[in-house]
Amino acid sequence: MENIEKIVKKILENVKKNGDQALLYYSKKFDNVILEKKELIIDVKKFENSITKIPSQILKAFQIAKKNIEYYHKKQFEKSLKNTLKISKNELLISEKISNINKIGIYVPGGRYSYPSTIFMTVCPAKCAGSNEIIIATPKKKLTDIVKAAIFMSGATKVLCVGGAQAIAALAFGTESVKKVDMIAGPGNAFVTEAKRQVFGKVGIDMLAGPSDILIFADETLDLNFIATDLQAQAEHDLLSKAVLIVESKNKLILKKVRQKISTKFLKQIEFYDKKTLDEIIDFINDFAPEHLEICSENRDKIDIILKNIKNVGAIFIGQYTCVAMGDYFIGPSHTLPTASSAKFSSGLSVNTFLKKTAVMEVGKTWIMKNAEYIKSIAAAEGLEFHKKSIDIRKK
Repeated sequence: MENIEKIVKKILENVKKNGDQALLYYSKKFDNVILEKKELIIDVKKFENSITKIPSQILKAFQIAKKNIEYYHKKQFEKSLKNTLKISKNELLISEKISNINKIGIYVPGGRYSYPSTIFMTVCPAKCAGSNEIIIATPKKKLTDIVKAAIFMSGATKVLCVGGAQAIAALAFGTESVKKVDMIAGPGNAFVTEAKRQVFGKVGIDMLAGPSDILIFADETLDLNFIATDLQAQAEHDLLSKAVLIVESKNKLILKKVRQKISTKFLKQIEFYDKKTLDEIIDFINDFAPEHLEICSENRDKIDIILKNIKNVGAIFIGQYTCVAMGDYFIGPSHTLPTASSAKFSSGLSVNTFLKKTAVMEVGKTWIMKNAEYIKSIAAAEGLEFHKKSIDIRKK
């Protein structure tokens, strides 16, 4: 079988060349769904009646979750605006202009499960950043009333009823029916991730998401049933999801007790470690760079030491009552987080994902006269004649 890179490249080239026709072909081939051209793109307004078709408890949960997610990201946006740089010194003015990325494509996975939570966790930050055109891409077979209701409530504008690498291609290149976007965000399987990698540069992307993971630090202060449940909650995502439990060596018995509480179907996905000191545990965490870190302790001093020294992590959950599932659905920060140790160099999806900062510079004649010779010497060293002349001409 061809490797993923080659398969995805062929799909991208086909969609780029044949547009809508390629999308219809792949929908039938991969999803066993026969679409007509007019069904590729749907206006989100058509999903309004879905709100009346879902259980009232789910609707209420969606409403509260959306409120929490919007509240967090609006506050984050306000903070971003306040923290813009301004320098004024000796006829030198430097500032930063913040702009939003306007046309956004959001990929919502439609494989083993459907993920209405991902809709809120990706669309709401983009909306709070000021993005106005938001196309959600997800396979038509996953457009249940619950998913439709979430899409309508989120504030997205259009839905592309296609999944996989072909959806990424449509968003990146555009087709007869699909508008090209400026950025693509959202998690997906290996084919979606590879497609995002290959189109990067034509469009922006949020990150390259790999299999989900969690690392749990636990001590004797926490209920072991909580820990065992959280490990299994991570493992149930898919067979590639990974969970790690680490303890201090003096609490090594915790590993054995927790292992006994794990279903055998998840044991292959869960790893158990002990380290002699808290410093060794912190080094292990920073090297692993987990997507999710649960600090399962009620010892405040220990929590504070870990928090102070952890640098590489997607999101942190503290204490016995703060489990990852709460962050996945409800608390506010986006659950789209760096995986595969990429927390060493990247952050989770947020309002800032959809914002750009532009430096704005202005100088006066006195500033040029004072600094011209220095600038010209650098231009001369690089052999760029007209760079040097552009300074000289302003001295006259």
